[in-house]
Amino acid sequence: MGYGDGVKGYRIWSPSENTVILSRNVVFDESFMLGCYTRSITEAENCSFDKQVELHEDHQGTDQQEHNQSQELQATDGLIETQQPDVTPSETRPHSIAQDRVRRVGIGPPQRYGYEDMAGYALQVAEEVDTYEPSTYREAISGTEAERWFAAMGDEMESHQKNNTWDLVTQPHGRKIVTCKWIFKKKEGISMAEGVKYKARVVARGFSQREGVDYNEIFSPVVRHTSIRALVAVVAHQDLELEQLDVNTAFLHGELEEEIYMTQPDGFQVPGKENHVCRLNKSLYGLKQSPRQWYKRFDSYMMK
Repeated sequence: MGYGDGVKGYRIWSPSENTVILSRNVVFDESFMLGCYTRSITEAENCSFDKQVELHEDHQGTDQQEHNQSQELQATDGLIETQQPDVTPSETRPHSIAQDRVRRVGIGPPQRYGYEDMAGYALQVAEEVDTYEPSTYREAISGTEAERWFAAMGDEMESHQKNNTWDLVTQPHGRKIVTCKWIFKKKEGISMAEGVKYKARVVARGFSQREGVDYNEIFSPVVRHTSIRALVAVVAHQDLELEQLDVNTAFLHGELEEEIYMTQPDGFQVPGKENHVCRLNKSLYGLKQSPRQWYKRFDSYMMK
C-alpha cells in the first residue's frame, strides 16, 4: 500500500485478515500477482484496519503511546485515500504484466565495418598526417620537414629582396612597431610529377595597426560571381578564347601611402642589426590596407 509516513516501514494490506499493518521486514514475491480485486465502498467501510506494527522501538512509556497514535492516524488517512466509487464488473479489466512492460523498439543490430572501410579510414588518417602544417617558426625548423620549410622561407625572403618590400632602419622613437609571423602551407602540384609544394609567407599582424596612424582607407571592390558568369557566357556564345592568370605575391605589388614599421621575420634577422626594424615600401599580406593598394595598382595598369 506504500510507505509509512514518519516511520521506516511498508504499509501492507492482508486480504485474509482484512487489516493494514506496518512492517519493516518484507519479502516481495515477484512471481505472483494478485488479480483485480474490486470492492464496494460499503465493504471498505466495514473493513477493520487494526495496526500491527513490527518495528523495533527503543523508547517506552509516553513515546510509545504517541507513536501508536500517529500510526493509527496514518492508517485512517490511507483508508480515505484508497476509497474509490462503485465500479461494475464489466468496467474492470484484468491486470496484465505485458501491457505495463516497456518494450525496446527501433534498436537494430550494431553496425559493423568491413575491411574496405578500415582501409579507407587508414588512408584518410595517413593523408591527414602527411598534410601536417606547422603553425609557428619553431615547429617548422624542429620538425622532420625542416629543410623543406626553411627552403620555402628562403624563397619568400628572396622575393622580398627583389621586390624591395622594405628597408632596414633603426627603430624610430615613439612609433608603434607592427609585428609579423610566418604562415606555412602545403599545396598540391598541378600534376603528379610536381608533387606537394611547400609555401611560406611573411604576414604582418594587422590587428596591431591603429586607424588614422597606420592606415586610413581599406575598401577594395570585389567582382561578383554574376559578372564572371556573364563574361563566360559571352565568350562561349561568340566562340572566343578566355585566358586566366595568377599573379604571384599580388599584395607585394601595392605601393604603401603610410609610413609603417615592422619587426624583422623570425630566423632572418640581419647579423649585427638585430634591433633594427623594417620600414615597409610595399604592401604586405596581413596589413589592413593591402587589398586596396593592390586594387589601385592593378586598376592603374589596366587603364593604361
